[in-house]
Amino acid sequence: EGAAAFCFGPSFAASDTFQIRVTGRACHGAQPQDGIDALAAACRVVQACTAIPKSLPQGERAVVSFGMFSAGTAGNIIPGEAAMRGIIRTLGAPVRKKVSELFMKTAVEAAAKNGVFRGLEENRPLEEIKKLLSDDDTEAELLLNILEECGLVLRGKDYICAAPAAAKYLCDGFLSEEKGMAFTAERFSAFVSALSGGFRAGKSLEALAKAVTERCTGLTFETEGEAGLWLTDEVTEDLPPLGEGGVMAFFGAFEGDLSLASAVEAYAKYKKSGVSGLLRREAVAEFCKKQGLTATPLVTVTDGLSVIFAAREPAALEKLTLTMEDRLIADLKKLEIRSVTKIDPKEVVASSWVKDHCRFGCSSFGDKHCPPHSPNYDETGTKLGEYKKALLIEGAPPTHSFQKLMLKAEKTAFKAGYYRAFAYWAGPCSICTECNPPAPPKKCTATRPSMESAGIDVFATVRKQGFQMETRKDKNEFVKYFGLLLLD
Repeated sequence: EGAAAFCFGPSFAASDTFQIRVTGRACHGAQPQDGIDALAAACRVVQACTAIPKSLPQGERAVVSFGMFSAGTAGNIIPGEAAMRGIIRTLGAPVRKKVSELFMKTAVEAAAKNGVFRGLEENRPLEEIKKLLSDDDTEAELLLNILEECGLVLRGKDYICAAPAAAKYLCDGFLSEEKGMAFTAERFSAFVSALSGGFRAGKSLEALAKAVTERCTGLTFETEGEAGLWLTDEVTEDLPPLGEGGVMAFFGAFEGDLSLASAVEAYAKYKKSGVSGLLRREAVAEFCKKQGLTATPLVTVTDGLSVIFAAREPAALEKLTLTMEDRLIADLKKLEIRSVTKIDPKEVVASSWVKDHCRFGCSSFGDKHCPPHSPNYDETGTKLGEYKKALLIEGAPPTHSFQKLMLKAEKTAFKAGYYRAFAYWAGPCSICTECNPPAPPKKCTATRPSMESAGIDVFATVRKQGFQMETRKDKNEFVKYFGLLLLD
């Protein structure tokens, strides 16, 4: 004897357990700006995932439960790691598959929005990982872009694996202020500062185009007519009317050249509109070939945003400042500089006799910023031999203004990527008087050696670059100031 029971449809729910670990950066509770709060991010993950059943249509039943939550070691320490365990219960195989994938996507999105995501630690095949992320192959690929740019996964054509322990983390600082419109416009302007004429742009890029025209006096924003410069973020057969010597600029995030910010933005855009907005170099090349355009290589504008310029007349592309050095010169010309000349450091003339003019002909000799405290002739020769690029910068009195100008030039070069940038200015340091006797010795980061104090023959160096430079016969005669900026 016994008893049996039956019902229509499933009678027991499928059970899938899960574990999630969120990794941030621990810090003291009084200084939250120094850390990445894993606890706060983990709470958001819990909140987002437990809401999944509510998003299912009528007739599809599921439960997402978190049964264990562990984070932190002390009340005054913001935790750098949080661990969670739970269970997913579903009725029916289709619902089970759907909820599992939705759970994975929700966890990724919640962690991305809140600053941290440790992510894939299982050594699964690439196709299986993509299916876990989404049935939509494009969406899965965009999510993998994010994880790869985070440094969380390593992948090739047919494989994917967890990144080493030293991997970076996806934090809410990925959209830094440098990604703002002003910064992008500043960087883009450096390429096109020599162009002139009407500047037209696709609707999504009109704000950027207007910001660029504010920085480039030769360009005027137009909404119709021929364009001296056309800015677009898509490859379309509708070629706009370009003026004589007109240039097209394909601008945006390119596949294979993404930053973390552009990867996240592409995914967010795809979720909202169904289009990622990513450009393909191959598509641009094919378009240019059909239209008879000559194109430049891909040029980085900001981290994750790049541009390819194209024109019917190759000569039009010669007006662009595409190299890192040309862009720096364009930025330097915005300062109060009379001229900037590229110079090979080998052409800088260093002579031993120059120091004698400092020692016996200058009242500043012996000051902290002058000989014998400045680099000697041998040190200068060695240093010049370690550089391959330099700029000769022409300015004007007063001395302290020119010296501040050289400091700005050095800082501009450093920000442009020349991390070895170093400036030599003209004359004894006139920035301030805090170092001069009888003041106590003070370490100063604002002073630099003058060219002559470092043993450089300024007259010979400048004349070799074609400048006319003579000794003054009268103290009221016009004075030229020159500085040397070593780059790389």
